[in-house]
Amino acid sequence: MLGLVGFKCSKASRKHDRERFVSFKECIACAETTINECHFTAPIIKAMVQREKEEREGITVTQLSGCLRESYLSYKYDYYADLEQLYFAFRGELAHLIIERYQEEDSIAEQRFYREYNGIRISGKPDIILPAKKLIRDYKTAKEVPRFSYPFRNHTQQVNLYAWLVPYEIDRLQVIYLDMKGVKICDAPIWSKREIEEVLEKKLPVLDKAFKDNIVPPADFENWQCNGWCNVKSICREFYEKELIERLSVS
Repeated sequence: MLGLVGFKCSKASRKHDRERFVSFKECIACAETTINECHFTAPIIKAMVQREKEEREGITVTQLSGCLRESYLSYKYDYYADLEQLYFAFRGELAHLIIERYQEEDSIAEQRFYREYNGIRISGKPDIILPAKKLIRDYKTAKEVPRFSYPFRNHTQQVNLYAWLVPYEIDRLQVIYLDMKGVKICDAPIWSKREIEEVLEKKLPVLDKAFKDNIVPPADFENWQCNGWCNVKSICREFYEKELIERLSVS
């Protein structure tokens, strides 16, 4: 199995003053005792594991909207993640399930779509599509909603790629941020066909070649995930150090 294979046990790591890694089975078994040191219950952990095991065919819009190196390494290498870090994404999934339940009757919720570009298959699953209103909505949970009125750039890119991906005419894009205090709707600008193609031509061949030929993508794309949002930072650091040594030896 490649990808996420278990968790970093933060409580045990602090207790023994070293990192301790546990498998999914071990983590769930510990939680099922109901005397585990962490605050995660077995049902929560099981749901988080199930979410991470969802199969995706082809390169995804989410992969293209983030760090290409992280997308590759988290798919090709075994790694362990912090439960707390995965819970943040899981909390967003809970919000999506509730929102999906109360959507308009003519809405399309959480459906995966596929499209090819230059022979490379791409998939994506927009949160909500309202075809009659020509609108895509994507919900994001956050520690704090943005203070500005526009989405973060990676979210703007994500919803624009969704608009390109789906077989509906779309002329409105919204990213809806939710935190513990409230909700904020941010309208995303509609990119031109050329702007979308520039993103696809820049990123898609790199990630496709990486997956097919086992070549680690360069680290010079978006790096916002480095600040606490990357599950494979230690693996990436190993590659970066090797690359740095190679560059220094050449110069």
